[in-house]
Order: sequence, then C-alpha cells, then structure tokens
Amino acid sequence: MPIVDKSKLKRPEILENFEFRQNINNQVVEAFFNNVVYTMDDYKPIWKKVGELNERWLNGENVTNMLSLKEKLLLTEHLRFYMEYRADYMEKLSPIPKDAVRKPVRPIMYLANGFSTLDLVLNELEDLRNLFQKFFINSHQ
Repeated sequence: MPIVDKSKLKRPEILENFEFRQNINNQVVEAFFNNVVYTMDDYKPIWKKVGELNERWLNGENVTNMLSLKEKLLLTEHLRFYMEYRADYMEKLSPIPKDAVRKPVRPIMYLANGFSTLDLVLNELEDLRNLFQKFFINSHQ
C-alpha cells in the first residue's frame, strides 16, 4: 500500500524526515514481532487486507466491520506498541528534564462505566474512525 511517491519529494529535508520516520517504522515492526506471539505471517495478510479496504474506502465504499475481532486486536496491539516504542525513541533523542514530574492519568470514563476496557477501546476506535470518515468525506466533496 504505497502512501507516498518519493520521486515527488523535492525538498531534501522532507525526504530526510520521511526516511527518518520510515526507519523508525521498520524498527517498530521488527521489535514488535520480537516481543509478541504473532508472526509476520499473521500480520502480512491483515495488512494487505487493510490496504485493500483503504482503497475501497477512498473510492467511497462503506468498509465498516470488514475486519474480524482477531484482526482488530492484532492491529490495535501493533498501534499501541508503535506509540510506546516511538515515545521511548523520541525521549532518548530529547530526554525529559530530571525535574519534570510524571503522573499516570486514567480517564474517568474508564472508571465510571460497566464496559470492559477491551470493549471500550474498540468502541472508541470505531467512533474515531467514523468521525474521521465524516470529516474526510465532508471536506472532500
């Protein structure tokens, strides 16, 4: 699923930034499969399916609920791993000052409802996807 045509990146700093981010993405994928029970063989067909669904969605097709729960969980786990890995990587490049105070935050909605965390996360992801889809479609018509 190509996202960018490198030949169209004329400014060297943009190409450099793109390659820097691609390098991080490659590191994340490698680290992810070294730390989880999934294998690349589990991931490749799902990523191919996501690429096909993206194409269909960009062509105006409704692709809601086209992934199984197992596929959604693998992608969610990968995204969470990516976010944590990237945060750690960026913190190494620009360390947080020693006098900074970190406090864990847990949104009240996780504490105040009767849903399991998994159900809540999947519902929130679906809501965000719908919101993005409405914005994207409305802004490009």
